[in-house]
Amino acid sequence: LHPDEVDACLWLPFELTKGIEDGMPFVLENMKNLQYISLNEKGEQVRRNLDPDVLVKKLPPRGTDTERITTGTQYAIEMWVEKKKSSKKNDFQYGKSNL
Repeated sequence: LHPDEVDACLWLPFELTKGIEDGMPFVLENMKNLQYISLNEKGEQVRRNLDPDVLVKKLPPRGTDTERITTGTQYAIEMWVEKKKSSKKNDFQYGKSNL
């Protein structure tokens, strides 16, 4: 991680990422012990526990914002999931299925 660009990262399996994109309760049910990597005050990478609720929270209509996936990140996830779905569909059509 580069501290001038990001302060945390998380790798998720496709099905859980799809669940975030869909906003499904499946995400909360299947992410009980989720960890992410964050930078501490010294710039060192450390593992921390993540409340999975953060992954499905939406921007409140008014008032104070909450810890959540940003709208830009949500959009990037949606585009990535659509690309993966399309790629899997094309692979299946051409006999390359890894499903």
